[in-house]
Amino acid sequence: MDVNPAWVVTSKVCIHDLDNLKLSSLTGSARVTGVQAEFELQHVLIEGFARDMTQKMPPKGAQFILGTKSEPHIADTLVMANMGYFQLKANPGVWEMVLRPGRTHQVYSIESIGSEGWVTGGVKNDKRDVVIANFEGLVLYPRLVRNPGMERANIQDEAHEGGSIWESIKAT
Repeated sequence: MDVNPAWVVTSKVCIHDLDNLKLSSLTGSARVTGVQAEFELQHVLIEGFARDMTQKMPPKGAQFILGTKSEPHIADTLVMANMGYFQLKANPGVWEMVLRPGRTHQVYSIESIGSEGWVTGGVKNDKRDVVIANFEGLVLYPRLVRNPGMERANIQDEAHEGGSIWESIKAT
């Protein structure tokens, strides 16, 4: 399928396995009529590049949750180390994007979730409304700041702050 890169499209109706299709192996009428399939748009992607504004680098391992007021957890994502990339599956509508409770919320606060780059302004608030107004997808540039006392915290060390895994095993 040649579709918008922000679309998650899947086959809905097809008698063939489209992932392993060999046209030379089609038989009889299928060879004459070809392969027919119906596709369905499942989701529109919200993509982004998050940045830790305190350390001027990607917040590797930070976690976001996408939801609504009535259903706060529809999708979630993890920020990757390279360029702070993340993606969330959504559809047109109004969404809330928040930091996942736990270690991410302990270490970071959202300074801004902007669609115009990391230089957009913002008011400190842990909840942000995200609007998908069309089927083109959305690219966001969240700015995260470290909470006081967490300037050197490792976000991926949930269980034992400052200690290694080996130290935590020896302690038990």
